[in-house]
Amino acid sequence: MWNIYIIYCCIYSGIRHFLFLLNVTLCKFRLICVAYIASFSVMCIMNKFHILNVQNDDVSYFMRCYFNDIFGSTLFLLFLNLVYSFLFPKYVVRFYHVEILMLICGVLWEYFTPLYRSDTTTDIVDIFAYLLGGVIYWYILGRKYFKKQDV
Repeated sequence: MWNIYIIYCCIYSGIRHFLFLLNVTLCKFRLICVAYIASFSVMCIMNKFHILNVQNDDVSYFMRCYFNDIFGSTLFLLFLNLVYSFLFPKYVVRFYHVEILMLICGVLWEYFTPLYRSDTTTDIVDIFAYLLGGVIYWYILGRKYFKKQDV
């Protein structure tokens, strides 16, 4: 009888400890980052291998040219913030940080990468796609987890 009570207490305290960890904002943030990283990775891989084919020519063009740029930049920001949450847990990201980073990444990728890789081309619209990816990132995570009162 005592063995069952001890097992119950161990399981109950373990569940309470796990639930406590889930209630911590930083832990929630990390779990949500991992969930979005997984889902966006699957979407980008499916698009890369043409599993997300559509019949409409305009939508098909968007999927081929800009879909991975938008969600790839969002994926990059999610991964970067997940790593930063372990290195700098008190660091607060602002919307302009996200957009400046995406602008720098876009300029580097679109203008400097074609200088040494022959299979890439410069496309100004891709920079706007990277910036849109930053807006999507901010919409799904930034505005909720990086509020003004956190500073």
